[in-house]
Amino acid sequence: MDLSTRNNQTPKRFCVVNAARMRELRLKCGCSQDELARRSGYTPRLIRKAESGGTLNYATIADLAETFTAFGTEVRIEELLFDQVAIVKEFIEAYERLGAECIRHLAHYFSPNAKLECLVDPLHFPFAGTWNGFEQLIVFFQTFCQRYCRLEERLLVVYLWGVECVSARFEDWLVSDSVELPALRFNWHFQFQAGMIVRIDFEFDHFTASKYQSTRTR
Repeated sequence: MDLSTRNNQTPKRFCVVNAARMRELRLKCGCSQDELARRSGYTPRLIRKAESGGTLNYATIADLAETFTAFGTEVRIEELLFDQVAIVKEFIEAYERLGAECIRHLAHYFSPNAKLECLVDPLHFPFAGTWNGFEQLIVFFQTFCQRYCRLEERLLVVYLWGVECVSARFEDWLVSDSVELPALRFNWHFQFQAGMIVRIDFEFDHFTASKYQSTRTR
């Protein structure tokens, strides 16, 4: 998986379209998909693809932005780009503020069939395994946050991204059963399809957590 750091600001050749904004702008201009296709010089099929959150050439998205601007309202190309990194960043910030409620708060970013994979020892961690569906994601984060309480430290996150995937890597300080744990490393991997989160791979330093807790509780 080819991941790049967020500091690389060179536009990608192919980008995911912000489907909701695309449709909103078309309706605001009062034109059909066929009319927008004719004005932009593309096919109705391409317009439908864009409004479904498809991946288009960066230059094509720029042409669509210019077409919308020709209707009388300036539209920047950034408005038509689906920014996966910004969504994951918003998720992490919601997790800092809201804990388990971050999932409900950002429900509009998740596919109803989204799943979460947490590969840890089920004998030590009740939240281990695969959680299928949006409602189960809520249960997962509730279970995790009941087991571990954060110490309100601000997370320093490194974001890595590739095609339809973003990783967030950070350390966090947690308390479990009144035991303050050393800094634990977290890797959360988000996968996107058609502009929505469809999977989270939830990784954290569970070996350190279980070893430290068992040592302190003897």
